[in-house]
Amino acid sequence: MTINQRGRLAELILIETLLRSGYNVDVTINNDQRYDVRANINNGKVSHRIQVKAVSEDLATNSKFVYTHKKVHNSLTTKSYVYTYKDVEYLAAVDIEERRSYLIPIKFLIDNSTRINLSKIMPFEIKKISKGVELSTQQKGMICELMCQQELIKRSYRVSLPLSADSPYDMIIDSGEGLKRVQVKMLQKPKGRGGAFIRLIAKTYSKTKCKVRRYSKENVDYICGVDLASRDMYFIPIEYLEDKKTSIAVSQVPQYLL
Repeated sequence: MTINQRGRLAELILIETLLRSGYNVDVTINNDQRYDVRANINNGKVSHRIQVKAVSEDLATNSKFVYTHKKVHNSLTTKSYVYTYKDVEYLAAVDIEERRSYLIPIKFLIDNSTRINLSKIMPFEIKKISKGVELSTQQKGMICELMCQQELIKRSYRVSLPLSADSPYDMIIDSGEGLKRVQVKMLQKPKGRGGAFIRLIAKTYSKTKCKVRRYSKENVDYICGVDLASRDMYFIPIEYLEDKKTSIAVSQVPQYLL
């Protein structure tokens, strides 16, 4: 992966971790911002600015570390910019390989150099899913989309997201051989029934009725079914699904498991 891909992957892992832990998260789309996401960390009324950094490895010492500064380039020189409390409240270090995230208060880093070893920030790890957190259907859907994006970036696809909320697909991927539209669906696991399935329809509600829309090759190219717990993903061409009913069991599509 390129440096940019690792950076983007680190952001996605952090956002997923924060959502699973019950935090509200906003993502900045301005490249000139000195933070990547905002999140309500202490369950108060104020959102906190977070700069995300992927953990690096020092092969000479066989240790992991994270940079606490940003390199600013111009036509003549390269300067190091150290983050301060004026820019962010937290720096998030994300270990991509281990899928671990560390949320470090910026005041802890002010007296450090431009990098800090991972061993020193272990107490700041964001723990696994909190037992008391009940995720909404919307949050679960967002997490599934984040998981799909992560897997595609790992496989060197370029991923783009639509700005329109009424888009019939969740993302576009570019493999270098054309653009493909992808709709992400969370696997459904009804209690008392064996097996999981993927819904092949979308429902939109108004004050008076529920409108059901079926996915077809006119609006998507792939359906990605995501298991929220196991992280299993089924990447299915829409042509395979067009003669199916409103859902399909994952036992019918094992060949499309990523």
